[in-house]
Formats: sequence, C-alpha cells, structure tokens
Amino acid sequence: MANVLLLRSSTTDRGPDKYEDAFRIAGYHGVSVPVLETVLVHMPELQQIVAQGPKVHALGGVVVTSARACEAWRAAVIELAKTAQRAGEC
Repeated sequence: MANVLLLRSSTTDRGPDKYEDAFRIAGYHGVSVPVLETVLVHMPELQQIVAQGPKVHALGGVVVTSARACEAWRAAVIELAKTAQRAGEC
C-alpha cells in the first residue's frame, strides 16, 4: 500500500476522515499533515472599533463572511468583556 501525502488537517475528530478513507478504498494510505495555521491579525483595531460603537464609525451593521471572521469577532468581544469586568472590579 503506497502512502499519499495530504497537505491538510485530518478530520478524524468528527469520525473517519473522508479523504483518507477514499484513498484507503483505492489502495493507498493517506497521511494528512496540517501545514497551515490561522492567525488573527489587527485585533487591537477591531477591539477599538467595537468598543467605540457604531455611531463613532457610522456603522449600520456587521457582515461576518467566514468562520475565521466569526472567530475574530468573538475573540474581540470576549476580550472587551474581560476588560470591562476588570475595570468594574477596581
């Protein structure tokens, strides 16, 4: 059985990986190697915009276009909540 290198993260945490299974059925051994890392950038700027509110920046809404954008939004809001909580403890 020949090995096939798959440059991606395996999804075995949600059951059998469909790509590795497909290669196995075809007589190959699929080996998944994650080669990408998502890093959130410009978080201080996002937190500042959220903290200042929509009126300061004349915003009528927020459009979240991806899972990564959702993660960034969530991280910014959580950090702002923690900061507000710490400020209230003083």
